[in-house]
Amino acid sequence: MDLLRVVKLTSGYGESPILNQVSCEVADKSLVAIVGSNGAGKTTLLNTISGILRPYSGKIYFKGKEINGLPPHEVARLGISHVPEGRKIFPNLSVLENLKVVAYLARENMKNGTLKKVFEMFPILEERKSQPAKTLSGGEAQMLAIARGLMRGPSLLMLDEPSLGLAPKVVAGVYDSIKAIKENGVSILLVEQNIRYALEVADKAYVLENGKIAMQGKGRELLKNKNIRKHYLSLK
Repeated sequence: MDLLRVVKLTSGYGESPILNQVSCEVADKSLVAIVGSNGAGKTTLLNTISGILRPYSGKIYFKGKEINGLPPHEVARLGISHVPEGRKIFPNLSVLENLKVVAYLARENMKNGTLKKVFEMFPILEERKSQPAKTLSGGEAQMLAIARGLMRGPSLLMLDEPSLGLAPKVVAGVYDSIKAIKENGVSILLVEQNIRYALEVADKAYVLENGKIAMQGKGRELLKNKNIRKHYLSLK
């Protein structure tokens, strides 16, 4: 069963459409990647699903329920957690305060073991829990952003460019965490310019070009595709 289903979605900013008739699905407990170059419409897709943008047309279904046009807080309440590009953590708050302040129904999640699970997944954050978030390295800050998204106990975690600005060794660690999250039963919709990493971990992937789905398939199969290798990976 599809946890998320997007049907012929057209969306954008003002009167300028960015997405044009985009359809995609995320199966329960799967990792789906949306890849493509900068400006292809990847972030617009996540922003529309999470309610930041209202679609011009098309349908979005989550757990079988149409969620078109719902405000972001209602979308989050249904079980979708959106980790935006650029992390957007609170720099002057401690790591622990960052996790508490945005936790949806925080008291309940603090009591039911969610914080403990997050610290087990990101032990470096527990070590740093009393430090101001601004003292974290880039990789640690990205882990905090992801951990903050998990504090809401989502069924679907949407990640926007988690590798952005990180060194290759750090990216590998972040992706190890992403794989662990999936193994713990959380579905993931991943938006990435780092196509190699995304396709290596994705059960299914969509290539977005100029606001349209240009290609789709299993992640590792697309990684072998000649057009992908030539145009996105600069390989023959």
